[in-house]
Amino acid sequence: RFGLPPGKEPQAGEPRADTFHQVAFSRDGARVVATKRVDDNSFALLAADRKTGATLLSFPTAGAHFDLSPDGTLLACAAYRTVLL
Repeated sequence: RFGLPPGKEPQAGEPRADTFHQVAFSRDGARVVATKRVDDNSFALLAADRKTGATLLSFPTAGAHFDLSPDGTLLACAAYRTVLL
């Protein structure tokens, strides 16, 4: 139930608020990273400790796509005409 408020269930189907668009684990398996739709036009990038579920970082982003560097130290997030490192 990564990133969902208490009482909310994961949703499938058409994109809407509180749906996840990409999920990945760090190479060592210690962290999970995901993009979550906040509303119709915005997303949040979330990273959490895999064992505890504690949020390590969360910030707004313009797009739902990201990639982790092989060593897990860098995160790139992409949207239409935008790349953030």
